[in-house]
Amino acid sequence: MIGDKRRELLSLSGFDHQELAHFLKYDSASHNKTILTAIMKPVEYFQDRKESWFPKCLKWCPECLKGGYHSWLHQFIMIQRCPEHEISLLDKCPGCSEHIPFLISDSMLDGPFTCKCGYRLANFSQSLWAEWGVKIQIKDRSVLNWLAMGQYEDVSRWLFIPKRSSVDLFTFEPAIKSKVFCGANRNTGSEYYFKSRFKDDIYIQNMETFRATDRYIRKKILPKHHICIQTHYTHWT
Repeated sequence: MIGDKRRELLSLSGFDHQELAHFLKYDSASHNKTILTAIMKPVEYFQDRKESWFPKCLKWCPECLKGGYHSWLHQFIMIQRCPEHEISLLDKCPGCSEHIPFLISDSMLDGPFTCKCGYRLANFSQSLWAEWGVKIQIKDRSVLNWLAMGQYEDVSRWLFIPKRSSVDLFTFEPAIKSKVFCGANRNTGSEYYFKSRFKDDIYIQNMETFRATDRYIRKKILPKHHICIQTHYTHWT
């Protein structure tokens, strides 16, 4: 009996990597590390553990799974659509609406790609296995933009909550920018993010963000809706 910690699929810590590579004829552990590093490159300055960027439940594209394909991009917490088919990813069994753990586990699987409720996530006939050689093409521009961000050095730093964000947000030019945050600390190295000064700068930036947002709304948004505001105010009073 082993716990879920030894069943995880990020670093495959429950396996002897040399034995795994020997039997699979492929170094899966090194492959995972390379892929995850590329995906995480744009936010490598975040101090969160990798596990916080990849949900504990399986996320999959039903179209990709028909051909036996699943991607780490599907598992990335900030991607909600399949990069190739551009359809919403599933994270619950369509049959029972239960999550399937993203682990080497049979707690929710009754057989290969079959939920405990009997729903088959994919029907693997002999002919479908031959399609594994099909090259996957990323079509989602947001995902392409995200991966491109990791290919060059950028002094920009983003503040966001991964669970409430999407790679789509990094496609658009922000309406409000700040010239205050970390101005003198951009090149001090990663140790800066562990110091109390970093928290102080976060607090100052937070105040500046609220002030900038307030100015933006009052000058750009509210003047266009003064009649609506006046009408609703009159109605409620």
